[in-house]
Amino acid sequence: MENPIDLDETPPLVHITYPANQSTLSGSVLVTAYAYDERNLEKVRLYLDDSIIFQSNIEPYEVIWNTLLYKEDASYIINAEAEDSSGNKTFSKSIEVTIDNFDNISPSGMFLYPSPGQSLNGIIKISIQAEDNHQVDYIDLFINGDSVGIFDADPVVINNYNYFWDTNNMPEDNISTIHAKIYDNSNNYKVIGPISVNIDNENAPDLIFPQGTITSPPSGSTISGYAEIKVNAFDNIGISQINFFINGDLYFSDTIPPYVYNWNTLLEEEDQNHNININVIDFSGNLTSLYPITVLVNNIEAPDLIPPNIVIYEPAANQTVSGVVDILTITTDNDSISKVEFYHNYDLAHTEYAPNYTHSWNTLIEQDNTEHIWYAVAYDAENNFSQTDPILLKVDNVDEIYPSGIISYPYAGENVSGIITIETDVYDNSGVSQVEFFINDSSVFIDNENPFNYDWNTLLYQEDQQHQLSIIISDFNNNNFETGIFVTVNNSPFPENDNTYPYVSILYPVSGQTISDTINVIGFAGDNHLISQVQFLINNEIISTLNDTPFTFQWNTLELDNNSEHIIIMTAEDQAGNVSTCQPVLVNIFNP
Repeated sequence: MENPIDLDETPPLVHITYPANQSTLSGSVLVTAYAYDERNLEKVRLYLDDSIIFQSNIEPYEVIWNTLLYKEDASYIINAEAEDSSGNKTFSKSIEVTIDNFDNISPSGMFLYPSPGQSLNGIIKISIQAEDNHQVDYIDLFINGDSVGIFDADPVVINNYNYFWDTNNMPEDNISTIHAKIYDNSNNYKVIGPISVNIDNENAPDLIFPQGTITSPPSGSTISGYAEIKVNAFDNIGISQINFFINGDLYFSDTIPPYVYNWNTLLEEEDQNHNININVIDFSGNLTSLYPITVLVNNIEAPDLIPPNIVIYEPAANQTVSGVVDILTITTDNDSISKVEFYHNYDLAHTEYAPNYTHSWNTLIEQDNTEHIWYAVAYDAENNFSQTDPILLKVDNVDEIYPSGIISYPYAGENVSGIITIETDVYDNSGVSQVEFFINDSSVFIDNENPFNYDWNTLLYQEDQQHQLSIIISDFNNNNFETGIFVTVNNSPFPENDNTYPYVSILYPVSGQTISDTINVIGFAGDNHLISQVQFLINNEIISTLNDTPFTFQWNTLELDNNSEHIIIMTAEDQAGNVSTCQPVLVNIFNP
């Protein structure tokens, strides 16, 4: 009886790998695609706005696109199509790109100084902020319609440009207009301005009063000892002097900045408010009295009546402890801590004088499975004290927890041959002391060091029979745990008529997963006899070939592009040459 035809109804995979969606392109661009089919690819096509620009069934699937032959600043749609030998078709997700071969964007900018309507004198710095999508070439300055020079780039501030203009050469008390042309490397330009300014180089009467602020101390603050009174003052011409008044009396005059007076509050009335007033005088005699402030003088400290704060943050209340336990506290005070007392079952057990105020408790001298109460008392320098809430701790130094574990290799029900390593995965809360290995209930080996493994020569055991592998896991407190599996010994050569294909699958990662850094790619393969070889492929390129378990390899994704997609495939071959391929796994790369 003939076997039914195996119909291929699985469509191929295809997607655009370059360029990226929403990218801007220029010049000649290599458009690339990735395509895969589990049997055979018949053809791969690349489309540009529904027009075929590439067609082939041979990798690489790529074509050079000369964007100079296409419309500038226009958007284009690129997608790919893959067809297999069974006629199954797949279209990739479309991407949209924009062509930009020529710079037709003008620069931008604005005047930073001077401002429109401002009066100027002497040599001033005209400042402009200018930017371009590529690069600003130069800036031409015009005064009253005439080009007078080129701006220099500011050495400190990016995108700032300066020009020093001598207004002494301009007519007095006249309006001058300023504008500028900003050029980029493609000769695109932007005109900014004009702005109008007034030229005023002759002296006029100074009618502008000075300004200032008292920067220290803050109004309403409490001060003691020597307190610095600081003033920030400015004037259009200059400051002549600063007069410091306290409670209406002149205490000090300062003529040189910074304007500071070191006030001795020890000579003032205690626990009283005092008014500070400042007069600022410029060189024209204009005087400004700053807004006064009030401060409280307090040179005699009040007695400390505030107790400290203390909490025990480790161990936690109701915790089970063993061995030597550190009792840790957090202790604070408005002044300073002098000592912390630790109480055990309401009796003083220890006094600690050094931060961080801890106590080590040896629970080994206590009776096992008993409860204990601990609390702490903190004292400050004035002997104020406070106590923590008592906490209850249970002592448990005798290990009553059994270890656990499994035989991780070989797998239950597996066919084994030759010399194999019996591998284990064991755990205990206090530590594993040994693992004893049994074959068919007979002890064959005791391992006292991690990893706990045993090399088993299956040639010494009955062929084509099940054999029991078991282990007894022991911890350091003589707690034991036993587990086991059955395997079949098969050392005979494989039969000539072995037409059974191996089973193969990728266990990790799973399809559609986003991965990063270095991961372990894990696979599984099984056969009615033995697996002779396993291969891992990424994007159809062989990355790892393995002849024995475990079927895993490390893949470093750090050198791959973010948001790129990759296909992982695993193949398994048995001793008869039967080869199986697993379902491909598609993953996305993202490394923060």
